[in-house]
Amino acid sequence: MFDEPRWIRASGRTLAAYAAGEGRPVVVLPGVWDLAASFRELVPPLVAAGHRVIAFDLPGHGRSPSWGETSISLASLSKVLADALAELGVERALVVGHDFGARLGRELAARHPGRVSALASIAMVLTGRMPVDPVALFREALGPRFFLLAIEAPGPVEALLRRDVERTLAFFHRGARPGSVPFEDTQYTFFDELDRFDPAAAPGYFLHDEPWRSRYVEAFEASVFDDALACLRPLTQNWRDEGDRPEGLDIPVAFILGELDALVPPSRLEGADLRPLFPNAVVEVVRGVGHHPHLEAPHDVVARLLELSRGASW
Repeated sequence: MFDEPRWIRASGRTLAAYAAGEGRPVVVLPGVWDLAASFRELVPPLVAAGHRVIAFDLPGHGRSPSWGETSISLASLSKVLADALAELGVERALVVGHDFGARLGRELAARHPGRVSALASIAMVLTGRMPVDPVALFREALGPRFFLLAIEAPGPVEALLRRDVERTLAFFHRGARPGSVPFEDTQYTFFDELDRFDPAAAPGYFLHDEPWRSRYVEAFEASVFDDALACLRPLTQNWRDEGDRPEGLDIPVAFILGELDALVPPSRLEGADLRPLFPNAVVEVVRGVGHHPHLEAPHDVVARLLELSRGASW
């Protein structure tokens, strides 16, 4: 799929980068508790269409070493990513992010606009800056068990995630399956749900067949999940940093959402006016899939990405 990883040292931090093909660059950014291998179904058709595909593992994920920090802000991560792209000779790219990777892609495009020709946000709805610190808002609206609040203090959640790495990965890497945990109905108390989750009671959850299942489990048994939590933790810092970067993006933006995604349902965009922030945005709802359209319906996602590439300013 990719060449062997190249470890890029940038801004005092290290990321593992992978590449395949030649041509106009497409940079793919996975979410937390995920690997660059999540985009494996997209790589051959993008390469065949004349693109150079570059993927990164997030800090402490896959082949990227841990940064040894309890909190990693989007601003600092986007700076490392921009410097890593410069090191790889990438001047301007179509950036494709899944979940947290889409937020990182938006941060890169806002803070380093010359680097991004277009942005695809898979399974993530990007919004404007909240009027108040999101920690206060989440605490009042959703309570202390809301997953982004449950990780404020390092320790208990890490122990739960490590208890059974394969079960943790099965919980977060599932498609649209009958019996899927209704995240919204439980106010996104992910870690309470994980504590009760029994993958044996719902076979077929895990999106990764062998040998990928073993590779995922092996990778996260080695790296555990500390850096994933560090990426999610700095809610207040990210909110403060957002005051110093542009809100809107004038580049082409595609929101690619799964019709059956319980985590980020397409209903979130019903009646929303995207034009003030993303005047060149389109929304694509992929039928019959959940939170991982790039794995569940890769041909549909590739078609949208190629269309986005044709409309980008290179």
